[in-house]
Amino acid sequence: LPKGYQISQFDRPICTDGGVWIETETWGKRFIRLTRIHMEEDAGKSIHDAAVTGGDATHVDLNRAGVPLLEIVSEPDLRSAEEASAYLRVLRQILRYLDVSEADMEKGQFRCDANVSLRPRGSVELGALGPEHEVDPLRRHAEQPAGLDHLQRLVHHRGAVDGDLGSHLPGRVSQGLF
Repeated sequence: LPKGYQISQFDRPICTDGGVWIETETWGKRFIRLTRIHMEEDAGKSIHDAAVTGGDATHVDLNRAGVPLLEIVSEPDLRSAEEASAYLRVLRQILRYLDVSEADMEKGQFRCDANVSLRPRGSVELGALGPEHEVDPLRRHAEQPAGLDHLQRLVHHRGAVDGDLGSHLPGRVSQGLF
């Protein structure tokens, strides 16, 4: 059984600052800043897929609960789903090159919890960022564009992405949003 809390080294990161270069067709070459990289333990996962749960239910998978993982936190530098996908590809290449992980999303070795703040069209100031929306986790490369692009139509809630349908599944209300 889970212990009811998660161990994290959030306040003692392995590294801080730095970043990675990405390149996209729309935005060109850009530097994405990293806030920190820290260790924590996997808390398990919720499964919302009707093909797995047999309907409109949520199953909890605790098979990986307690397994250590690296959390890589970036600054709010990504401007689109295209950039987010490029960023994830670069991180995956780095992790594979360094032989840290196979970084296979389908096997749960590499995941993306996307925290997205939307701002009014045309504004560029960070101060114009709206409330944060969270989609977690994107487990397959095919889910990235659908999940991240769909955030343009979201209200304040937390949910998951159905990669087969290309849609966002509402989840629980995130703390502190209301």
